[in-house]
Amino acid sequence: MQGMGTGRTGAVVLAVVGLLALSSCTPGRTSAPRRTSAPAPVAPSPVSEPAATPATATTPTATTPPPTATPAGAWAGHLVVGTGENDVTDLNPTAGGVYALDNTPSHGGPVEHAAPLRYDTATHRVLFGAPITDAGAMTVTGGWAWVASNDPADPADMIVYRLDLNDLSVVATQDLRVRYVGPPGAAGVRTTLTATVNGPLWVAGGSTLYALSPTTGAVLFKVPTEMAIFSLSTSQDGTVLYTAGESNSYRLVLIELDARTGRTLATEDESDSVAGGDVAATDHGVWVSFRTGLQGVTVQHDKATLAIVTNQSESAGAVGYSPFDQGMGEAANVSDGALWLAGLQGLACADPVTGALRVVEPSVPSSIESVVARDGVLYGAGAGGLSVITAPRACFG
Repeated sequence: MQGMGTGRTGAVVLAVVGLLALSSCTPGRTSAPRRTSAPAPVAPSPVSEPAATPATATTPTATTPPPTATPAGAWAGHLVVGTGENDVTDLNPTAGGVYALDNTPSHGGPVEHAAPLRYDTATHRVLFGAPITDAGAMTVTGGWAWVASNDPADPADMIVYRLDLNDLSVVATQDLRVRYVGPPGAAGVRTTLTATVNGPLWVAGGSTLYALSPTTGAVLFKVPTEMAIFSLSTSQDGTVLYTAGESNSYRLVLIELDARTGRTLATEDESDSVAGGDVAATDHGVWVSFRTGLQGVTVQHDKATLAIVTNQSESAGAVGYSPFDQGMGEAANVSDGALWLAGLQGLACADPVTGALRVVEPSVPSSIESVVARDGVLYGAGAGGLSVITAPRACFG
């Protein structure tokens, strides 16, 4: 599953490769990356970790900000949660509301705080939980909200928070040991997570993957890798986990794993990439967004073989124009029957299987950095808050 959870990632979860901004530039074209082999990670191993620690209840706060109209061409949007200069990430729409992280700028410091938030779609009330130091990602599964963060006191530690869905209080925490393999001089260990349909909660810190019980947080097993993990996403049928990371040579490495057992099924190296990227899983494969220098590209890899089967820039319906192959990259998400992309040239929806563009909207607020859809409603997040966007019906599958 991919929410925008996935590192600042997707259901689940995806990190945003490039900020969305208004642009009148003429899009260019990016050829599909060359494929080379990549080393497979070590097989998963059972692990014994300390039991989750009950946490002292926090005191959430509730607010009800007035909706603010945000004209956005044909895709009109309304700001429903205003956060000032803070950046909203990790959108998780559910039947009961939208969960996300409200990130406070670090202003040059080493630690950033993020407060979990809940937007009630029925009452329009907003609830903020207590800030979590250096939070990296959020998802919802097993009847809880989950947040992964670095441990400021120990770079080899990752902390997983289990939150009550109603009041966002911290119910328990879990300390997990991680290792880092990747480019030297990294600013810090990334954390990300994603949920699995009828399967484990996957959590990553540095180069280590953990499979946790989605109801208790108990460690089921862990999978070491040989890359710095950027993003996680599981298929809609809950059978496959995809992870994208960065190797020592600054190349993106893509790994496909069995989402139930952690067994490695395939690996691939994007030789044209210059950093890690985002993954957005489907039942047929995975969409991968990454930078190729000052440009970005979104390509689809086939399930099992990881062969590139679709370059979004060259997909049917693009007619030589794609808003997703310039300006440092884009954010991709698969939800509600569509592939959603946010790039420097705007927002767009596409067929998640073929990549054929359905609708392109270049006139969107520059604050929208990522989008996720549920039940025919598109939610946008970025600098300044959470928005509800009126996307055309033609977008939804």
